[in-house]
Amino acid sequence: MQSVLFLAIASCVLAMVRAQATVCACPFSWMPVCGSNGVTYGNTCQMKCADVTLKSEGVCPKVCPCPRNYQPVCGADGTTYGNRCLLDCQNVVMKSEGECPKECPCPRDYRPVCGEDGVTYSNRCLLECQGVRMKSNGQCPKLCPCPRIYTPMCGKDGVTYNNRCLMDCQGVELGYFGQC
Repeated sequence: MQSVLFLAIASCVLAMVRAQATVCACPFSWMPVCGSNGVTYGNTCQMKCADVTLKSEGVCPKVCPCPRNYQPVCGADGTTYGNRCLLDCQNVVMKSEGECPKECPCPRDYRPVCGEDGVTYSNRCLLECQGVRMKSNGQCPKLCPCPRIYTPMCGKDGVTYNNRCLMDCQGVELGYFGQC
C-alpha cells in the first residue's frame, strides 16, 4: 500500500517538475493571433506556449452583449451599425442617427432641389441616391419657430407671407403691408 502511495506522489511531483520545465522563449514581436479560447495572443509562439490552437489571424473580435433591435446609427468610420450598443462595442464615434448616406456617382453641379424630407440636396441625383422623393426645385424653405398670427405682408420677391417672422425667416425684405 505504501509503495502505491509513493508511486502516486512521485508521478504527481514528476508532472509538476515537467510543467515547470516547459519554459517558452517567445519573441516580443506583436503579430496578434486569436486563440481557440477567444483570447488574443501577441504572436503564434505565445499561443502555442499556452497550449491553444489558432482560431484566426489578428485580434479576437470583441464580444458585446448587445440587444438585437435595429435602430441604425452611422459611425464616423462611414459604417452603419445596427444600434448604438454595436457602435460603442467597436469603439467608434457616432456621426449621426440613422443609416450612413450611400456613396453615389453624381455630378458636382449645383442645381438645388428640395426633398420631401425637408432637406435641400445639391442636385436631383444626390436626392434620388438617398431614396428621397423630390418636393420642389430650388432650396427648401427654412423652418422658423414663428407664431401663427396672420398679418399678411408682401415681400420684395412678390410672395405674400402670413407674418413678418416668416418673411424674415426666408431672408426677404418687406415690399409693403398686405397681400401682394
